[in-house]
Amino acid sequence: MSANPRIALVRGPGLSVFELQSYEPLMDHYDLRAFGLAQHSVDIDTLAIPITKIKWKDSVSGHSPANAYRSRIKGQRYYMPGLEKELAGFDLVHSSEIASTFSWQCAQQAKKTRVPLVITSTENIRYPVWSEPA
Repeated sequence: MSANPRIALVRGPGLSVFELQSYEPLMDHYDLRAFGLAQHSVDIDTLAIPITKIKWKDSVSGHSPANAYRSRIKGQRYYMPGLEKELAGFDLVHSSEIASTFSWQCAQQAKKTRVPLVITSTENIRYPVWSEPA
């Protein structure tokens, strides 16, 4: 095992080569691992970063009654079963999108383990089209 710091890149259904390829130059200095949902991951075969695809344990043919309940009744989006256990041993967790359940899971784990957490949220909406510029 390398002495490099271990960084978890948690992306849920947003796991994509388009974003994560920009992290590949860091691999000489950091041990990176990406985490996504198996049901939503796009083609990522060209990535050099190791990937863990987490499956919904209650999924049948891509449909998940438990995740539908979490999403529609509890307001949780993209819960990743077992994510907390997968994050054990990392020195930093980097998640995306503050309104997703997987970022909430990362925050709960960071609170418990005191491992630093960075959450990046981006928008692609141009400022002039917003109705409330303030």
